[in-house]
Amino acid sequence: FANVSILLHGREVYTSEVYKIFEEEFVKGTVCDQENVGGSFPEFIYYVWRPKVDLTKHQVCFDKESHQIRCTCKYFSEMGILCSHSLHVYHLHSFGRIPEQYILKRWCKSAMSSQSVEELCDRSKVVQSSIWRAQTLRFLVHLLLLAKTFLFVEMNLNMV
Repeated sequence: FANVSILLHGREVYTSEVYKIFEEEFVKGTVCDQENVGGSFPEFIYYVWRPKVDLTKHQVCFDKESHQIRCTCKYFSEMGILCSHSLHVYHLHSFGRIPEQYILKRWCKSAMSSQSVEELCDRSKVVQSSIWRAQTLRFLVHLLLLAKTFLFVEMNLNMV
């Protein structure tokens, strides 16, 4: 996947931890199946799922003109990162960049690189609250993903 444009764009904008999550979602999306269930240009509606993994088919509504995408899994609204279903549809339509409305500033490299923030923190020896919140949220996302992975492995072991 080294030369996939949307992954290269994700690597440019996201912090390394968030990029890892984004890349995992993209990889999960590559094994998804889709079924076109309607819509007319510019809006397309698909059911997207991973065969033998997902218990439900998620409906993804995609507007090709505005680049807006909605998925019934609600991963973006909960985590702030596009889900595997949405990334599958973007890849299906050959999108090479993540639309700006789906790049949350808190996950970007630029969010933590402000020199004035660093200078203030160095002088005061205190971690700024916005940085603390971002670090805490990133840690929480990491814990949630670990729990999700554990549940997925446990579910697969129970099926065997």
